Amino acid sequence: ALNAASPLEVNVMTSHSWAENAEDFLEALLRSTSADDVMFVCALSLYQAADGHGPSIAEQIGGAASESPFRRVLEHILLKGKSAGRLWRWRPILATLPGACLFLAACLYFLPVLLWECVPGFRQCARSRETTVGGTDWVWTDPHPAFWLVPALGMLCIALAAVAAMAGWWMQPYAGRMLVVPNRECDIYTRLW
Repeated sequence: ALNAASPLEVNVMTSHSWAENAEDFLEALLRSTSADDVMFVCALSLYQAADGHGPSIAEQIGGAASESPFRRVLEHILLKGKSAGRLWRWRPILATLPGACLFLAACLYFLPVLLWECVPGFRQCARSRETTVGGTDWVWTDPHPAFWLVPALGMLCIALAAVAAMAGWWMQPYAGRMLVVPNRECDIYTRLW
């Protein structure tokens, strides 16, 4: 056995179609997984040579759905995920939180540019005006009494993004999931069991 000395625990169940292009399939796997993921891909995980030297596909799949390696892998991922708790269920949201906070911070930075046509600073806004000589000069103004909230909220969003990114890196929630690889040749619903 290839992995008998130090077996790894599967955390990604991969569903794919035999009618797909192998390069497209590999590219989809590379885009959707990381180096830490351990995948179950039936084409690579089950002996399919049908040469009489190894078990047949029917022997490996079993007589009942509960004996199927597909079901056993999915049940393992589910049980491991449930034991990981809320972090596993909320993992997709937690993973997008730092990016969402940074996006909100950028929106808050550009808000004064759109509303008051000025470049925000920490307490005031810089607005350009033409000088009598024909050049441009920058003048600090108070565009609104509550302007100080904009940079304060922007910095708060940046701090939240940093804390969320560090927490995600430190906690490393369980990443068990099923990966369904799309295919141009075959409708996805015709191949899910």
